[in-house]
Amino acid sequence: MTTYSQSEPASRAPSPHGSIAVSKGMPKTPLVLVIEDDPGVMQVLLSILALRNLRTLTATSIPEALNHWELHKQELNLVLSDKWLSEYENTDNLLEWFNMSHPALPVILVTGSRLNWDEERSRKENRKLLNKPFAVADLLTLVDFWTARNPRMDHARVQDVF
Repeated sequence: MTTYSQSEPASRAPSPHGSIAVSKGMPKTPLVLVIEDDPGVMQVLLSILALRNLRTLTATSIPEALNHWELHKQELNLVLSDKWLSEYENTDNLLEWFNMSHPALPVILVTGSRLNWDEERSRKENRKLLNKPFAVADLLTLVDFWTARNPRMDHARVQDVF
């Protein structure tokens, strides 16, 4: 199921599509695509993002994530994704597609699996790995850094944070 979270002040009018809040005359609140199939983990991630009053789109599968991507790719400021959405559904190809389409879009990959992670490549591709369990402060540091600016305009890189 696709859900939308709107953490905008009540004075902001919903968009004609009813999924994203739009504010006239004010900068848009950053938009985060959260890709996670575990409802408990999804709720934790949304609760953490709510601490920063971010707009969120959620997907529990690759088709849902692609649908959000097609509708909102120009608005997205950050992708927060699980590595495995099911025993057989790996997000590697999806995240590679996002990177090829918009190289400056940051991705935080959250996983409970131990991975052979190439830190140098991840820096170049604006990716960061967070292993479960992770410290809320670590996630918020990344989220704060990447949502404080439009990543497509200044091409901030993860090495600027860590």
